[in-house]
Amino acid sequence: IRQELGWAQTVVGLNSLRVFLSVSQYQNNRDEFYKNFESLLDIAESKGMTVMPVTNATGLQDPDVPYAPSEPRLDFKPGVIFGGVRSTSAGSVRWDDRWPRLKPIMKDFIQTFIRRYSKDRRIILWDLCNEPPTAERPMVEYLFQWAREVDPTQPLSVCWNGHDLSDVITFHTYMRPGLSAPEAAPARVDFLTELDWAREWKRPILCTEWLARTFGSLPENTLPFFSRYGIGWYSFALVTGGPSQY
Repeated sequence: IRQELGWAQTVVGLNSLRVFLSVSQYQNNRDEFYKNFESLLDIAESKGMTVMPVTNATGLQDPDVPYAPSEPRLDFKPGVIFGGVRSTSAGSVRWDDRWPRLKPIMKDFIQTFIRRYSKDRRIILWDLCNEPPTAERPMVEYLFQWAREVDPTQPLSVCWNGHDLSDVITFHTYMRPGLSAPEAAPARVDFLTELDWAREWKRPILCTEWLARTFGSLPENTLPFFSRYGIGWYSFALVTGGPSQY
């Protein structure tokens, strides 16, 4: 982590880090969860970087499903997406018939965790859920309600299906500006449409995921738009050699 965030600081000049949190680790070993997160905050701060935690509700583990951490795949292939990533999806929860009985668990995580860091200057923004689909709008409303009850000093946001509730508008795009979205593209929304949606709200804007060379999304054709409209940005992955291979 020190080495990679060192590259972020000295090679690229990045000043903030967006990181997905493991809610299942919080459920199973709260002390280790906080120890790891504190370590990350300290390292990021030493590199001049703030942190944007993603408190992803879909990472919640159903307590009725036996917890069995999966082993990393051994068929790692350089250049292949997910070629060696450890999966933690077993027992994870989405908005379905299980949600009503699991709401108290998620509420405890959101409020306990955010309250602990509600005045921590190392946290720049709370990203309450990653890319919730339209069907999960009720869950998004609960996440904002619980976070607002804590009243953190940092702003709140959700990418998609939560712009009206967000202090800062966040969006994702992997498209090349000026081209229609290809069939293989996530959500098949072109770059300028995504940009217009974000700008409609007249609030600060962050693009928290972008850069996909296979779709023609490149620094040279995308960053000028972010610069023109005053949009901050986070690329989805930092290094090409990790197990996820983004």
